[in-house]
Amino acid sequence: MEGMKHRINSGKEDMEEAEKQVEEGLDLISEKLQKEIELYIDVCWTSQDFVVEEMGGSTGKAINPSWMQVKFNSKADNWKINLKSTTVHEYVHTWFFEKNSGRSKIMWKHIIEEALTQHFSKELVPEANHRKSTMFSREEIAEYWPQIKEKELEKKGTDFYKPLFINRSSSEYPNWLGYSLSYVIGQELLKKHTPEEFPELGKEDIIRVGDRIFLQ
Repeated sequence: MEGMKHRINSGKEDMEEAEKQVEEGLDLISEKLQKEIELYIDVCWTSQDFVVEEMGGSTGKAINPSWMQVKFNSKADNWKINLKSTTVHEYVHTWFFEKNSGRSKIMWKHIIEEALTQHFSKELVPEANHRKSTMFSREEIAEYWPQIKEKELEKKGTDFYKPLFINRSSSEYPNWLGYSLSYVIGQELLKKHTPEEFPELGKEDIIRVGDRIFLQ
């Protein structure tokens, strides 16, 4: 009887290369933002099509201040550099969780958090895929700013970041608008505040910057 047909997607070389990219990403960001608690990182393969087609072969998730996950698929072009960028991005989330006593639970705080993750991943790994940060121009974001300011900033609860950040339907906001919004606002905030000050910023800081750059 023949053995079951199967295929192992990730090989030893891919995993070793992935771990190398993660280590390099950690070296880059830890020089900018230092964590006080130990960080555990899961590195694994993903077969999700959208990661290859839309994310450049890399995705991740920060679970809590001491635990993050990064996933990769070596079939995508530039997956190595994108994995390094994802590592930076998720590390910043864990740093923010540490300073913020946990995950952001309200939209305006999440925008500040994402502003910092987008900034550092783009600054430290500029050659990576940064579609989320740059997909929408200031002029395009400005069309939605009055509605965002009125309806979104105080939003809480399960999946509060939808549909501003992730929207697979055709209603309200285009998909990933929140990431570009956060990046643009973050670049303005960084002109007056250090990254270390971001966890202490408030909703009024977002509104002040947003009104200045989107309503003028």
